[in-house]
Amino acid sequence: MIREIPPRFKAYVELFEDWIRPLEPGDGLSMSEIEAAELKLGVKLPLALKELYGLVGNALDDLNQQNYLLPVGELRLKDDKVIFYVENQSCGDWSFQVGDSKDDDPPVWIDGEMKAAEKLSEFVFGMMIIEATFRGPGGMGMLEDQDLPEFRKQYNDLGFTIQANGQTSFFYNCDALLFICREANGDLFVFVHARTTIARKKLLNFQAISWWNEPEVVG
Repeated sequence: MIREIPPRFKAYVELFEDWIRPLEPGDGLSMSEIEAAELKLGVKLPLALKELYGLVGNALDDLNQQNYLLPVGELRLKDDKVIFYVENQSCGDWSFQVGDSKDDDPPVWIDGEMKAAEKLSEFVFGMMIIEATFRGPGGMGMLEDQDLPEFRKQYNDLGFTIQANGQTSFFYNCDALLFICREANGDLFVFVHARTTIARKKLLNFQAISWWNEPEVVG
C-alpha cells in the first residue's frame, strides 16, 4: 500500500474518510500486487491508477455503491483501451487508452468513444463523490440553468466535470455532498446527501430546486 498520500489524492482521501470511513493500513494494495496485475494484463498502468489502488484497492466493498471500480486483477483490455470502471448494470464502462499509460494522469473515456474526464484522478474523485452521495437515503430534484450562479454561492464547487450519466459537476460543504448531472436534453438533476438537519433545511430552503425526493438526514 502507499504509506504517503500522493498530492493529487489528498482531497480524495479527506473526503473518503469524512463521508465513507477512515482508511486503514490494509485498505491499500502493495506495489507487488499492482505489478502482478500489470504483468497479467500486459499493459503498464498509469501512475495515478497505481496510486489509487495503493490507497483503496482493498476497500472496494465500501467504495462501490452505484458504479464499480474494478479490482486490479479484473482490469480488462478492449481494443486499445483498459477498462477500469463499470456502470452498475454493465451498461457502460470507463477506460484509458493503452498509449496514454505513459502519462501519469491520463484522460478517461466513456464506452471507448467519448472523453469522460481530462484526468483519471479527477474522474475517480468525482465517481467517489457519486458513490458517497448514494450511501443511504438522500434527495433528488431538478434545477434551472438561471439558478446555477446562486447555487454556486451556497456550495463549494470542486471545479471540474466528468461524463458519468451526463455531464456531472460536484459541490460540497461540511455537512452536504451534491452533484449536478446535465442530461442530453439539457435537464439538470441535483443529487444530494445531507447528514444534518441544518444541511437538510438549507437545501429545502433553496426554492429553485424542484424536489422529486426531498433530502433526508443521513449519517
